[in-house]
Amino acid sequence: IDAPGSPERQTGGWLTVPPGDYKLRARWSDAHAMWAHEGEWTGELETGELDFTVAGQPGAAPEKKTASTTAPRVWKALEVRPDWSLQLERKIVTLDELKTAAGGHGDWVVVIDAGGNVRHETVAAVADVLHAAGVPLGYKDGRVGDGKLRVANLQAVYKFDAKHTFSICRPGGRPHFFTVGWPAKDGRPARHLRIYPAESEATRGRWAVAWEPGTDVLWWVDDTHVGRMTLTDPMKVVVDEMERAGGVSSEAALPEEVRLEFGRLGLDIGPASAPWKGRVPGQGTHEVLVAQPFSLEDNQPTPRASDSWTGTWQAVADQVVEARGTPGAAVEKLISWGEEKDGLRTGLLMPGQVEVGGTLPARMVVRNVSSETKSLKLTLTKYVTELCARNEAGKRIDTETPWLTGTNAISPLTLQAGEQVEVDAWPAQFGGPERKPGEGLVCRVKSGAGKVKVKFGLQNVPLPDTGEVTVDVVWR
Repeated sequence: IDAPGSPERQTGGWLTVPPGDYKLRARWSDAHAMWAHEGEWTGELETGELDFTVAGQPGAAPEKKTASTTAPRVWKALEVRPDWSLQLERKIVTLDELKTAAGGHGDWVVVIDAGGNVRHETVAAVADVLHAAGVPLGYKDGRVGDGKLRVANLQAVYKFDAKHTFSICRPGGRPHFFTVGWPAKDGRPARHLRIYPAESEATRGRWAVAWEPGTDVLWWVDDTHVGRMTLTDPMKVVVDEMERAGGVSSEAALPEEVRLEFGRLGLDIGPASAPWKGRVPGQGTHEVLVAQPFSLEDNQPTPRASDSWTGTWQAVADQVVEARGTPGAAVEKLISWGEEKDGLRTGLLMPGQVEVGGTLPARMVVRNVSSETKSLKLTLTKYVTELCARNEAGKRIDTETPWLTGTNAISPLTLQAGEQVEVDAWPAQFGGPERKPGEGLVCRVKSGAGKVKVKFGLQNVPLPDTGEVTVDVVWR
């Protein structure tokens, strides 16, 4: 609801709820007083409630609402200030009020914003209250006030320190992973190492990482194990893992601060009493891994030979192979190619299975299939692409694609015969609730469970559209 002629795109809500009776109301607010322009109206309007019913499929038995029914998560922002005050969704609350509210909202996920000027004791007290109420929590930027540790369990890129980069990725489909990177130095290329925490269906997503800036040790805890990485040399990354059940061996030298922080996230680790056990039978408890080179070409539209792929492309290809169950498949066979136009074809790489509400990565490639050199002027940004979707019967499925106002750069590009260039693509979320600010931008396909055919429309690049990928969207 905006001024006439406003260029802002209006989008609808997307809820996943079981059949039943509900009430709906809408709230609209304008700029917050802290950053409103002079004379700009600030405030909030709310409609009355509308009663509506979500009906089940014809002929289906009524769904029984049981205690095991999973309610959609509600993300809440909680700011902890240096003066000990708390702001929950911009409303001041006391610690007792937070405790009362959290106790009645088992569907909450609270993201704590506590900068380095906030005492760690204050943040710990807040986290303890949420943990005691059974409310999952995480820390913005991994900061736990002025505590010496950083604790990360949310999907984001984190500032590790001057010597390393660090990121967490929680795609809608398996597997989750985190990545540690080393910048280029003294002629040595930038390198990265990826770790896949152990997960199960019952505890999926329950893992976290902790480190102390300025040191070369990183800890993580997952469904079954506690791990330690020593990052001194990217060519010799020491990785030790031990079983979490019953405690961790004193040989691991797990700092008590790390144990406590993981516990506040609901990832309890017992006392230092258990024997040292490795995750993989026959491999022992100690590995020395080599970080892989990372090329800047992974994020730049650089022409390559038709059989040459970046590390980013190969990473998505590995997920496609896993989803299809076709180990050893050639990369070329994994691509869905669109129709040729003026000697160019565009292909789409995307895994073919995801849970409802899950997100899949995507990557596109443009290939010169003619015998001539192509001199192009393209807008190689995913902000001008559009995700298109349809069901098996060919009926269009509504989608939402992120966009930005303004003018996009037009880049000259020359492709020799047989050359190709990789193009970044939006991740695609299939059904589920709309993402909250800060959770990352994605294309949204408003689908439920079933077969969905998707492709990217590239007329604004301009390039021919990609081919279609059939995605099997399943209930968890």
